[in-house]
Amino acid sequence: MHSFVGPPKSNPKPFEHARLAGRRRVPLRCPVAKRWTDGARGDEVLLPDPGWPNYEMAVLALRGRAIRYPLHIENAFVPRIEDLERLVTPRTRILILNSPSNPTGAVFPREVVASLMQFAARYDLWVLADEVYEEIVFDDAHISPFPVDPARTVSLNSFSKTYSMTGWRVGYASTGNAELAQVMAKIQEPQISSVPGPAQKAAEAALLGPQDCVAQMRDAYRERRDAVVALLRSRDLFSYEPRGAFYLMLDISRSGLDGRTFALRLLDEEKVAVAPGTAFGDVARSQVRISLATEPSVLLEGVDRTCRMIARIAAGATVGV
Repeated sequence: MHSFVGPPKSNPKPFEHARLAGRRRVPLRCPVAKRWTDGARGDEVLLPDPGWPNYEMAVLALRGRAIRYPLHIENAFVPRIEDLERLVTPRTRILILNSPSNPTGAVFPREVVASLMQFAARYDLWVLADEVYEEIVFDDAHISPFPVDPARTVSLNSFSKTYSMTGWRVGYASTGNAELAQVMAKIQEPQISSVPGPAQKAAEAALLGPQDCVAQMRDAYRERRDAVVALLRSRDLFSYEPRGAFYLMLDISRSGLDGRTFALRLLDEEKVAVAPGTAFGDVARSQVRISLATEPSVLLEGVDRTCRMIARIAAGATVGV
């Protein structure tokens, strides 16, 4: 699923060529292939901040420009159209959406998804929808951008989260754009060839087997989310309630430390591991990510130690004033 292909309404010549290895020229009959093979130096991709860092890695690897749109904790990390409007330019090609979100656990409401797709259509953008956590939603249904505009959207999914198959490395992409689907099929062959046979059989077993394990896992994550939120409320550290995935961003600004410094001290002093917000962008610089994917008693003990450390550092800073 390579990002840098022409916007959905572009109309290059129907028959183009691309230079491959050596000096051989091979015909590429799909317009979007021409755009990808020409490279995309300077093409821009709108991606979330905080967001999964691999998005930016992929953009930079294809010589593009990663333009981060802010997601604020005050808005439960749901994107705002006005923020996107300030960042879009004639060079913008793609809008990356991630709901449910890693690292925030945000789930975009139906009206927000509709507005985002209207924005994409207004500026003629591809939409890359990372939906790997689609089955882990606690309070409302997951709303996919795909049905709104299939020809503009590439939906990315995985067996890693729904079926806890992270080590199997099996995923898939869907698009309603026939030309783009052909290009994606051609590109994946030299890159990954195919999923290994045992992994394919494991994925088949997951799809065809009983699905009650998915609901049980989702219920377990919901219970852990509720317990962590209750603990944070009791310590006056509650900021928002994640509605999906299995992550929560904790505001540690009263400690006066940035996320990385705090995370390293927390590991050293309290033996608790969290991910610094700086790993996911600039907006979450004063936050850390807590994962709910651990045994409940261990999770709550870790969050309790984190809260104590925030209070301890904040008290020390106050004394020194």
